Amino acid sequence: MIFYSTAEEKILEMYAAKRLSVYHDASTSPICVACKNSCDQNGLEIKGPISTWCVGKNFYENPYRVLFIGKVARGTPGSEETHCYNNFTASRDDLWHARWSQYWSYTRLICQNVFGNDSIENIAFTNMVKCNVSSTTDQNTREMKDFCITQLEIIKEEIKIIKPAKIVFYTARDYDYYIQHLFDDLTVKVDGQCQIGKRNMPWLEAASEADDIRILRVGHPERKKKVDFTNKISAWIQS
Repeated sequence: MIFYSTAEEKILEMYAAKRLSVYHDASTSPICVACKNSCDQNGLEIKGPISTWCVGKNFYENPYRVLFIGKVARGTPGSEETHCYNNFTASRDDLWHARWSQYWSYTRLICQNVFGNDSIENIAFTNMVKCNVSSTTDQNTREMKDFCITQLEIIKEEIKIIKPAKIVFYTARDYDYYIQHLFDDLTVKVDGQCQIGKRNMPWLEAASEADDIRILRVGHPERKKKVDFTNKISAWIQS
């Protein structure tokens, strides 16, 4: 079992306690079984669960403690273990350096802007939903989101373990309902859009006073002008 920080170890322990399983066998959480059955009924092949990408070794040594959250992983990267596909090594050794992926390369440039180096060890990174039904775009059903986020509360538990000071959601407006329910006292400060190149991107700023977390929800990096996108988010993190 591979992990690089105490938080990553705790996350894997939480997956085991929640009874996640790549095998969907009799020991799997009943919520996960219900989710798989729902996918089967809709002719969808469910894959996962996919672990958190990383909680960097330097995450707790900087004042920003920024957690990035995407929608869902594509396919099944990482190494197969009992409770998940473990991506703590795949994210560091492969995905983080993928020049073809705006999702990863833009985040790497944000790190360079904010920290003065582009190491993944400066940040934490995960996804809203742990399983997927596509190796390309987010095609997860409303039922899958409800099972994973609302009922099993995996992402909520990850946030509690990671303890970020700031969260950047790369989810556009698709997961706003679920983001509202991750925090007991979420207060929206700004809900509008900003210009990125020739495109308008959704931009929401919020805060949870009880958890002492500032929140930014923006669009997915794909097809966004790199300098504008990364500069806007870097400035927010540093503000």
